[in-house]
Amino acid sequence: MSGFADFKDTLYVIAILVSLASTFYLWVTAGSRGNEKGLKELGDKVGAIDMRVAKIEGEIQHLPTKESQHRIELSISEISGDMKQMAEAQKSTTMTVRRMEDVLMKRGNES
Repeated sequence: MSGFADFKDTLYVIAILVSLASTFYLWVTAGSRGNEKGLKELGDKVGAIDMRVAKIEGEIQHLPTKESQHRIELSISEISGDMKQMAEAQKSTTMTVRRMEDVLMKRGNES
């Protein structure tokens, strides 16, 4: 029976070692379980930021480039010049109409 007692003592030692190992494992991994929740929250935030960045990139694609913006500025400048010319032409037309009106009014008063 001495062999069985030695085997029994060996089983006790193995049981204690397994118990200590599992306790150590639980102690070491306890922090990672808490980190899992934090990592999930970070993952959700990153996903939301990805969606916002994709939306912004989509909007930026519709904006004019530097070259097209320069062409727009040049076109506006040309339109402004054309408007000034039209205003000057309008002034001379207005003056002509007033002179004609004055002449007609004088003829109407003479008769």
